[in-house]
Formats: sequence, C-alpha cells, structure tokens
Amino acid sequence: MKNLMLFLGLSLFALTSCDKKDADVTPTTDVTLRWDGDYALDGCGFIFVFKEGTERKATNEETIPDNFKSNTGTLVEIEYDGLDGSKIRRCFSPIEFETLNLLSVKKK
Repeated sequence: MKNLMLFLGLSLFALTSCDKKDADVTPTTDVTLRWDGDYALDGCGFIFVFKEGTERKATNEETIPDNFKSNTGTLVEIEYDGLDGSKIRRCFSPIEFETLNLLSVKKK
C-alpha cells in the first residue's frame, strides 16, 4: 500500500510539473521599427533594428499596418519566430538582411 501511494504521489507530481505553455512561447522583444520607403520608389520597406544593432526584415512585411511608416523610427514590441539564419535582399542595396517571421507588432 505504501508503494502504491508513493507511486501515485510521484505520478501526480510528474504530471503537474510539466507546463505545456512554456513549450509554445514565442520570443518578444523591443526593437526600433524603421520605414525606409516604398520598394517602388527604391526604398527598402520596414527594417527592424535590434538593440545590438542587427537589422532584420520580416518575411511577411505586408502585415505591418501603414501607421508604422515613420522615417524616424518607432519603438515597438514584436512577437516573432523563424530566426533560422535565412537572408534576403529586397531592396536596391548590396546588404542581405536576416529574416524573421513576424507574429505581432505593437507600439511601446
């Protein structure tokens, strides 16, 4: 009987200690969102500037609302995934940008 109680207690502990919510967490961070102009006018669209200076482009940039278009930059909080080291060149620049898949963006 003691062994059964011990087994049930340990089983209950193991089942309740696993939190599946942590496995589904996507990173959020504060970045500066800069608008570098329309592609049709030789611009470079939206650029995310991280605190360490890294500049990245969203693979789904078209989902960013127009009210974020500001040449001076806007401090935003983003939720993203897909930092896999992929690079793209989307504007008339020799620079290749690392990509991210943007899930949400909101002003700080």
